[in-house]
Amino acid sequence: MAVVTIDGQIGGGPRLIGPSVARLLGADYVDRLILAEAARRIPATVEVLAKREQTIPRFVERIAGLMEKAMERSAMAGVGGDPYMGPGLGTILMQPYDLASKPAATRAQELDDRLFIEVVTEVIRELANAGNVVIIGRGGCAIVKDLPHVLRVAVVAKLEDRISSNMEREHLDRPAAEKFTIETEKARVAYFRKFFKVDPYDPLLYHMIVNISVMNPEHAAEMIAQAAKALETGRAN
Repeated sequence: MAVVTIDGQIGGGPRLIGPSVARLLGADYVDRLILAEAARRIPATVEVLAKREQTIPRFVERIAGLMEKAMERSAMAGVGGDPYMGPGLGTILMQPYDLASKPAATRAQELDDRLFIEVVTEVIRELANAGNVVIIGRGGCAIVKDLPHVLRVAVVAKLEDRISSNMEREHLDRPAAEKFTIETEKARVAYFRKFFKVDPYDPLLYHMIVNISVMNPEHAAEMIAQAAKALETGRAN
């Protein structure tokens, strides 16, 4: 089953294209909002899943279960104290790039960073290995770069188009949107370098790079879905 990671510039379209790609593939869709929601459900999810072993858990509950297991292992390894700190992890997962990419100033923050990257890495790899999923952002392309069955996509756009998108999405005026777009993109680059020691502008991280300043988003989604199916078919033959 097809697996796609889509990373890209803020306002450049990954979250615009991602749901369409998932729909075309009949795949699950994961972004940082879904990861954060799963983290918030961890305490309840553990109990719920224990009572429903014979049923198929909902997708967000399945992610929460993966997080819970990853957090338990982190706690055993001395990273983070309480393996059921769901709401706290949810807050970490919701952090925008400009907060997540900052250097750790305290020991507690350092532990949060280690917990964050261990959990995100393990969950994304588990989802990718299970298949049939479209994963947006959080450095997914770097996390799964060694998995040959995953199509890794970057989405880019002109700065002016990204500013316009962020004006609408973030409800900002033109000067504020320009500052937000430029600073957040710098933070995204810092995030990749901090956690994965790679440059997100390295074309070799990706199978394909899509420019939605010159391509209709729906057409881009169709192209990505076709490429994912082709990769899957090629591996099967």
